[in-house]
Amino acid sequence: MDMPHLVMEQVLDNVDFLTILNLRKVCKSFRNLIDDIKPINNLIIIRIYLEFRRIKVELVFDFEEVFVNFFLFYQEGPEENSCCIFKDFVEPEFAVQKDGHFVDAFLTDFEPILKNQRSKLTELEIKVNCFYYDDDYSFLSQSKPQSIFSRFLFKKFESVSTMTCIVERRQDDNIANEMIDGIWRILESRTVPLETGKLKLIVPKSSQVVRLLRSIKTNSLHGNRANQGASSPGDADLTLDSKCETFKTMEELVISKFYMGNPILDFLHIPKLNIIRDSIPREDILIIKQVGSEFFLIKLTREPLHMLPGDSDETYAK
Repeated sequence: MDMPHLVMEQVLDNVDFLTILNLRKVCKSFRNLIDDIKPINNLIIIRIYLEFRRIKVELVFDFEEVFVNFFLFYQEGPEENSCCIFKDFVEPEFAVQKDGHFVDAFLTDFEPILKNQRSKLTELEIKVNCFYYDDDYSFLSQSKPQSIFSRFLFKKFESVSTMTCIVERRQDDNIANEMIDGIWRILESRTVPLETGKLKLIVPKSSQVVRLLRSIKTNSLHGNRANQGASSPGDADLTLDSKCETFKTMEELVISKFYMGNPILDFLHIPKLNIIRDSIPREDILIIKQVGSEFFLIKLTREPLHMLPGDSDETYAK
């Protein structure tokens, strides 16, 4: 630690990613130095998947064009307020058990990774896939009871099962919000946005897309709405911040299951565009024809085209 700061920076720039993580645990001096220098590493892809009651993380490293995948799993433990951590699909009995929620353990381990990543990533993916489909939440026996007594028991079971489904879905929603909010807080604490070539987001709420995009610099965004069941609430209307620097320099935008609220003029600078609108006026269609983008696809749902004053039914149909 007595060596000059420039020398230490050169040394850390030539140390591999996992060694830096181990070195960061040696003492506070090394931890503060690494957090200050943010050394360059060979990490190129981060994929974070929130599954049912566990988080799977895939890290891809580039060792001189030899790509190595590394998996980490954080899941609920056998006891209350406990979690298990294991890697590379090993048997759960070999997992490391810790106290606390598995989302908190994940955020603690990955805070220095997301906060100190200086080199540009090839891909960053955050996917929420912890929700069952609505039929799975409310699964009931298909055989109807015949007797009066059994019908009474069936109705009681149906009521309890419905309440359990609501509680389960609410727990899944809270876990998803907790993980995404934690990732956003880490990214927001960075001095500069995290840079990645491609960003993939599958999240329940449109506001989460907007928040994450403010702390991430990318040229390509693929956004999708996570399944929450047919009866689950959630905001499906997405309006991106047109003043955001990432949005201004975007070259590809693909949005599914979110209904874009921005005017068409906000997207004219994006060469590759695939979005969903709930309605589109005739003026926007004329603008699209004039632009002639390389890839410009708009899916119309929910409502028909707006008829302008003086338009006939024939003009409206065309």
